[in-house]
Amino acid sequence: MERIKGYLEYKLNLELCGVNTFERDDKIKERYEQYLKEISVRKHSKKISVQKHSKDKQQDIKTNSKKDNNKKR
Repeated sequence: MERIKGYLEYKLNLELCGVNTFERDDKIKERYEQYLKEISVRKHSKKISVQKHSKDKQQDIKTNSKKDNNKKR
């Protein structure tokens, strides 16, 4: 699972990548807010796909059990 970076860590990562952040806090904060939105979208989509996968798996289990029960008869 991806860890969410704090603002200062995010800003430091930009600086380490060569992005000039000096006196650009407004733009950096906008980029950070966008980063947070993207993280929440990714987490939400992962939850949906995990839930869908588990429902599909449960359906497969039910279907297989019914088939197995029918074979025993």
